[in-house]
Amino acid sequence: MEYYVVALEFRSSKRYIADLIRAYAKKHDISVDAIQRDQKILLIFDDKNNIDSFTKLLDAVIPVSIFLGKTTSYILDEKPKIEEIDEPKIPQNLAPCPACQEAMFDIKSRHYYYPFTSCNNCGPQAPFLEKYSFVRKNTSFRFLSPCDACKSEFEKNPLRVGYPLISCSQCGVALRMVDKKSERIANDSATYRKLFEVAAKILNKGESLLMKTPFGYRLFSKVQKDQTYDTHTKVMFCNANSISHHTLLIKDEFTALLSIERPLMRVATQSEELKVAFGSSILAKYPDEGMSMLLANELYHLGIDYIGYKNANSETDADYLITFDLPIIAPQESMLSINQDKRTISSGERISFPSLVKDVTSKAVVAHAMVSFPFEDTIIIDSMQRACDIEVEQLYVLEGDDFAKEHPNAKIFKQSHASIMSVLAENTLLGKDAVGVYFEENIEFLFCRANKPMTIIPSIDINCDNFWQDIATLRAGSDRLVENFKEKFPEIYSTLDNSQLNANTFEIAAAIIDVGQINLEGIAIEALKFLGKAGLAIDTHIKDNRFESKAFLASIISYKLAGVEQELLCYSVFESIGDYIADGALQLCEKSGSDTVALSGKNIANQILYGRLKKKLGSKNIVTNIEYPLSKENALYGALYL
Repeated sequence: MEYYVVALEFRSSKRYIADLIRAYAKKHDISVDAIQRDQKILLIFDDKNNIDSFTKLLDAVIPVSIFLGKTTSYILDEKPKIEEIDEPKIPQNLAPCPACQEAMFDIKSRHYYYPFTSCNNCGPQAPFLEKYSFVRKNTSFRFLSPCDACKSEFEKNPLRVGYPLISCSQCGVALRMVDKKSERIANDSATYRKLFEVAAKILNKGESLLMKTPFGYRLFSKVQKDQTYDTHTKVMFCNANSISHHTLLIKDEFTALLSIERPLMRVATQSEELKVAFGSSILAKYPDEGMSMLLANELYHLGIDYIGYKNANSETDADYLITFDLPIIAPQESMLSINQDKRTISSGERISFPSLVKDVTSKAVVAHAMVSFPFEDTIIIDSMQRACDIEVEQLYVLEGDDFAKEHPNAKIFKQSHASIMSVLAENTLLGKDAVGVYFEENIEFLFCRANKPMTIIPSIDINCDNFWQDIATLRAGSDRLVENFKEKFPEIYSTLDNSQLNANTFEIAAAIIDVGQINLEGIAIEALKFLGKAGLAIDTHIKDNRFESKAFLASIISYKLAGVEQELLCYSVFESIGDYIADGALQLCEKSGSDTVALSGKNIANQILYGRLKKKLGSKNIVTNIEYPLSKENALYGALYL
């Protein structure tokens, strides 16, 4: 007998797409087996006639995902073995799926304008979970009693069978809209709709709105044409069709922005109005949960293409407040970077966590206010606030974490070591020799053999106490360099002539170039403005087995004095760092005999830097994190394998 297979590439261990497919197959009574393994979702049909009808259905109802890749099809003579999935259910941090979105905008639906509409495999779920396991009594929804219609869905609807957060406009979460004079309550479809209508009109008038969402408080305000905004202000688009008018996006960036994971992305601006307000790039977001979606829909009807917002808290001052009474544990937004054909989560928790890990030893890992802990023969990685009582033989704690003081027997691990192990584990390279480069704040070179990372070239170390004196005595003539800089840029000189300044090499570089913020992100934003093809050579070399940071900074000072345009200088910083990392990695590969280079740390995601590394390390097997962030949070996963 022949079996027809449609294979979807899916580079994640999370199961929400496969489970959605199973639910739709059951709902439409179509015979298909869905297997997820080896970074693929296999749809296996024993009746060829089912393929076309079901794949057309999937095109309409399955959301785009940043983890979905190419689709292939083939025929097998023997049916693959199907194993029962026996693992605890973990909550997701997703946007509503197409079916739930459709219900939110269907006036005949019980979910019409109900902002907490979701199902088993979509929507913001984790913010409402207080402890494991993921059942209603362990969530803040335990205070709500489902109506008869929701009870029926809980028993029969394949999308919501057993769903812990099931609710609708008839039995769900009430909203309050408050200003200094009055309070408005919304607790059914009509009043929900009216509340969001009023909120949109308030913003259109130029007033501010603080809104509690499952993903945290957001301070919304209309982007005014006569104002400029700082780099921390995000732009949320209200209309997908207008995104390409205002921004310069490649196809992969556009689909990622609208994916069910809804990442935050830095993209290039195109419309003059956005360029005036934000410059050459923005932090772009598409509405990612019901509250923001419904607000955006009303803004769209008022002719507004986008709205500005900042992350906030309950105490943030605003003209109006929209809130609800359920407690939440809000995750940090995830930032996605696309370099050529590679998608990487550069930082943040939301997309990657909570996470479930199988086939690892029973240990607990603590880092960054998160914990990896055993649960029902697996490991769950999540916020410390949701962790169960932990009883393990081994406890691993990140170096410098206060948690270690309370547990003197804990094993201490280094951030860079755990991060590189996370890359090797995700790429099924455990036990293999590999060169590692970690670039979060500083650069560190490592070598890993038999799952034991070793630091080869330590991270950069610089002392700001005597910064200008150190530069002045670097080499002959450096004293004149310092004097000239002091005379020409007295304010910058004064900023760095401060023993209280606690900055690393790249933060000092940002201060010297004067990009407006003392961090590498500021340099990155300016570098994106450069339209040339090649940068300048900035001094990057090793001295005493460490990056010679003083020579690097002196080189930047020289270019600054020479009047090199800011965009070119910033571009050159990343290009030169890329050369330094690539050259160092190649030397370590040659000495060790390894062809694998594992890259981690959020700054690896920089487009200029990664492009340089790809070009110079093209002959090597370059690997990075896949579903975990490049940033520090990946240590919760990597430390499990130390």
